[in-house]
Amino acid sequence: MSDKTGPAWGRLAIEQYFMVDFYRDLSLWYLANSTTLNWDSSSTETPDQQRCRLVTEFLSINILPLDLFHIPERLPVHTSLGSLRLPTAEEIDIILRPYRSEELRWHAMNAYTDEICPHLLRTYYSAEDQRAKDDAQMEKWIYSETFCEEAEWAVLDNENLFNFGPGPEDWCQIYDILPELAGPLSTENFLPYNGKISVKRCLEPTDFKEMHSYFRRDLASMKKEDPEAWHRDPNSVIESAGMGLQRMASSTYILIADEEAFRSGSLLVLYLDGLRRVVRGGRIDEEHDIANIVGIWMCTADLMEHSTISERYLVDGDLGRELYQLNEELLGDL
Repeated sequence: MSDKTGPAWGRLAIEQYFMVDFYRDLSLWYLANSTTLNWDSSSTETPDQQRCRLVTEFLSINILPLDLFHIPERLPVHTSLGSLRLPTAEEIDIILRPYRSEELRWHAMNAYTDEICPHLLRTYYSAEDQRAKDDAQMEKWIYSETFCEEAEWAVLDNENLFNFGPGPEDWCQIYDILPELAGPLSTENFLPYNGKISVKRCLEPTDFKEMHSYFRRDLASMKKEDPEAWHRDPNSVIESAGMGLQRMASSTYILIADEEAFRSGSLLVLYLDGLRRVVRGGRIDEEHDIANIVGIWMCTADLMEHSTISERYLVDGDLGRELYQLNEELLGDL
């Protein structure tokens, strides 16, 4: 990938945010600002510290300009590149170039090219005596039916860049260097903002109103079909009936080739909401392969059936309470 170069400087979403604070007032971003709003050259922070803080801020933004989500060839006709703030040569050298390599900028430019296929991130690189076997397993995953055409942009496999460690949350470091992977995977969540088109990363509880009617229907059906399960563990029944809601809450998904994946041959699948919070997760079992996982995402309102819901999206979790919007009256009617 060393021959891959990224787009023009300032074209990528995080590079634009390094300069322009469209979070403070999205309308300002559309005015093609002539002054730097976010980067503070007089800050007591080191440049690395300031970039790290701005990346964290960028990842917490829910509403983003649609223009920042696609490379120019894929921009919808109703958007305009005229609103981008082009960096000066000095800003490129001081703010942008030190942040990441051209290879990473290329990956950022091409993230989610087909808006269906997830990224496959390798985070484990074994010792030399095991490396050949693990590399062969990686090749098997990469050249499956799903990745045979998407591997160039969808696979992230570079020991110098992605050897994050064995911890259960170490894979999250990918967002520090490729915040574009936070998604959303597709830009279907359009909304008008000051006459422009923007994208909502993370849905609000009110956005699930239509799906809630199906959720209540499925919950009533499950309770009727298996009353013992309802009395034994009502939360599990609610969470099973809420699979469609969990799918709506999932803005993207990612495949992780971690140490356990190489040991067991089973990739980790994680479904995440727009703010990188895990909705569900699990290992691809013998009955599924990558193509099945992509097909479920593309063609159904479900997630991988044997995946496990995260604690925050449980009925008693802070995000679950917002998602299911349960109350005593509703539960009593079911």
